[in-house]
Amino acid sequence: MLTQPQLRILKWLNEYPSSLEKSWDVSRDLSLPGIAEGIGVVRSALNIPLRIIEEHGFVFKRMAHVIGGGSRRRQVYHLSALGREHLSQLVFSDISPKKAKEIFGNPPELIEIFGRDAEFSQALDILTEKSLVITGMPGIGKSVLVRKIAAHYGSKTSVRWASANEFTDYLEICSTWNFTTMVPRDIESISMVFSNLEEVLVIDDFHLVDVRHHAKIQDLVEAISQNSQTKFILISRDNLDSSLGFDQLKIESLDVDSCCQMLGDDIELSKRLDICEKLGHHPLALKLYDPSFGAPESSTDIIDYVNKVVLKNLSEDDKNLLTQMSLEPSPVKSEFSIIEPKIEKFDMQSLLKWHKRSAVELQHLVRNITRSNLSKDETRQIHSHLCRHWGNISADENMINYFYHLSKSAPDSFIEQISDSLDRVIEINSAALAVMIEDLIEQDLQNESLRYMACKIAADRYEVDYLKQSTEFLSGNNKLEIDFMLAKLAGRLEHCEQITEQLITTQSSFEANKLLISLATQILENRLPNQKLEGELISKVNSYLSRLDFSDLANRNVILVAVTMIKFTLALDEKNLAKAVNLLTSIESIEHNCDPVYLSMQTKIKIYEYDNGICDLSAVVEMVQSNCAIIDNILMSQSLKLKLIESLINTNLDLASKMFNQLTKPNQLPRSSPALRYCARWWLAKSQISKNSQKSSLNESIARYRQAGCHNAAKELESKLHSLL
Repeated sequence: MLTQPQLRILKWLNEYPSSLEKSWDVSRDLSLPGIAEGIGVVRSALNIPLRIIEEHGFVFKRMAHVIGGGSRRRQVYHLSALGREHLSQLVFSDISPKKAKEIFGNPPELIEIFGRDAEFSQALDILTEKSLVITGMPGIGKSVLVRKIAAHYGSKTSVRWASANEFTDYLEICSTWNFTTMVPRDIESISMVFSNLEEVLVIDDFHLVDVRHHAKIQDLVEAISQNSQTKFILISRDNLDSSLGFDQLKIESLDVDSCCQMLGDDIELSKRLDICEKLGHHPLALKLYDPSFGAPESSTDIIDYVNKVVLKNLSEDDKNLLTQMSLEPSPVKSEFSIIEPKIEKFDMQSLLKWHKRSAVELQHLVRNITRSNLSKDETRQIHSHLCRHWGNISADENMINYFYHLSKSAPDSFIEQISDSLDRVIEINSAALAVMIEDLIEQDLQNESLRYMACKIAADRYEVDYLKQSTEFLSGNNKLEIDFMLAKLAGRLEHCEQITEQLITTQSSFEANKLLISLATQILENRLPNQKLEGELISKVNSYLSRLDFSDLANRNVILVAVTMIKFTLALDEKNLAKAVNLLTSIESIEHNCDPVYLSMQTKIKIYEYDNGICDLSAVVEMVQSNCAIIDNILMSQSLKLKLIESLINTNLDLASKMFNQLTKPNQLPRSSPALRYCARWWLAKSQISKNSQKSSLNESIARYRQAGCHNAAKELESKLHSLL
């Protein structure tokens, strides 16, 4: 007769098919630390039950490469054919299955936990009425308890899980929740998505959210809570602001019987009781316990135990690696981590916390204690070492790690380097960069270079309030530039013009021309698709064009092309097809007839002809598809396709819907003003095509038009949204 620990191991291994028995790469779940974690016991508790079921022939072990577990092969276990046959004859009413309905996002593995029945029931009672905050010290078992709660709800409704770190903003949380293929940026739009839903949303490690992003995340939580029946579970080390109105449940130490079960039957009961008592019934402290350490000293608290027992038993080299790993701001891919050479050893000692896609970090209890042991000089030196480490790994995804450690070890060098690559790094992770810059501002409040970069990041993130608070710290052209951005975001065209006059006097003719063309283009774009431009605005556009300076021969053609495209748009708007065709012909003297600009103008003429009954549907579709296939500018090609879709929505909704589903989503395009306007149009088309998300999509379109400075277009849509609401 097999014991419960033996049966749990068999059941865990049974979740993995026999086809893995000869695979080179296998899941960490089949290794000793993975099995121990999965069935909720300390690793040493596997020794006896594993040996017995191996002697029965129910399992066998071999060496294999563990995914994310380092380059060396490790010992893994498989259920044998005899073991599978034996299990098929048994009923496991007392053993919960490992795999439940999918939880969206990045939840931890669903594992068995001992005890916590009272906390589980209390949490479910609270969640029938309110959202919930789970608190408790690191390693006490908050996440594994909530994972069990998530599995309970997963059979009834959608559950979405997002784990936070020092760089997390509200957009990353929404993206991780994976509630839609294209996430709105506007918090009100996001809340509308959930308005008719009763889901469960989890944010783990809520206390790690940086102050730079905390207010927006709190706004997100409040907006969804107020506008839907969706329930939140926030997991935090500390109590949270009671203004949210959520109930708080603090997770305390584990009961003694559950602690003894975790330690396993191969340690005599009296010794297990003694260990549990001296380690404060703390689950992670028990997992870190190793019989070779000897029994803890009497009254050892958790911090002392980690410092004086767990870490003391490591070699100096291993301690150094752990210390370095403790300063990583977020989980990193195991293959790139500083601890990769010793990752198996640390995993076997339960020092690591694993995430999806083989991302790894130190257990938070170990990380926090290790960090607290460091002086400022030691911390700076380690950041410098980690900076060199990440600097030697060539991949954009690792650039953020490099700049983070550079900002902590050499701020002046960070400012110099980030100034040269600001646009590129913003594109990779603006949320992380915002946190880094803000940390440095706290140390040097009067540094205008930092303030200016912070404003550029905030402008890219459309954080108007942040910009308003920061302009007082800027001067000269820096202040003018940010004031211009604010005026544009607020739709104050006259103010934009005033600032433009100031900027023109200090800039080259080429830069001045760019400003004038930008203002002219802004007027053309500040309207809904297929909406006619008023005569007064046409005059304003022409007045900007009349001020252009063509004396700079080096950039003359660039300006000519831009002017021709603006005049072309005005010609079609005035229904002057002959003039538009002449402008298309004239562009051939500057560009060849396979140039994207020429092809774009040619395509727009064909769409105009379709709109006005001059050509049929097949002709316009054929030209749009053929020309867009050659245009190598993805934004230009997708914008043309969207223009045709906008024409088809009222005449052929099925074709419009089919073509819309094939469009490139705005979040896959490099950020720019034209891309932002494309984004606004994309959401508007979505609101017309997907009626089930009409309100949230329309609201998002309004927000994107505003951020693009197209306030007239936004105002036109607001009345439509109000009628829907």
